[in-house]
Amino acid sequence: MRRCYLLVLTVVVLVVLPSACLCQEAYVYMRECMLSESGVIYYLWACAGPDTVNDLEVCLFDAAGNELEFVSISAPPCWYPHASGNCGYWYTEENPILPGECLNEFDFKVPLGNCTILVRWMFTFNGVPVTDWTDTWFNCGITGAEQQTWGSIKSLYK
Repeated sequence: MRRCYLLVLTVVVLVVLPSACLCQEAYVYMRECMLSESGVIYYLWACAGPDTVNDLEVCLFDAAGNELEFVSISAPPCWYPHASGNCGYWYTEENPILPGECLNEFDFKVPLGNCTILVRWMFTFNGVPVTDWTDTWFNCGITGAEQQTWGSIKSLYK
């Protein structure tokens, strides 16, 4: 009988707890970025933390602190994006981010030359804030490549 309880406890710890503890704190961070002909595209992770989230609000600022307008914005399935000026949001009724879960299909584009931006974000659920406004710096980190021959590059690793 004791082995049975131990087995059940082990299964609960290994199966239930990891899924419940995936994300204990709410956050938004840059998954990746890409330079396109018409701007810099930022791809985001949004993690709900301990609360259910159905709205992500974002305002953008350039490295000097000036408002930065969205070029475009897109959303995961069943989420609806909207941008006006330097602020935008993603909203859903059908597919909220549940406590401890993350969603990674949010993205937006800003004008070229904005590889370091300040993203001010907040989560809400049915219009009620579940986080405070939080500032996060995104740095696309696009760097130039040095002109070298293949032979000179190979010689570095001999």
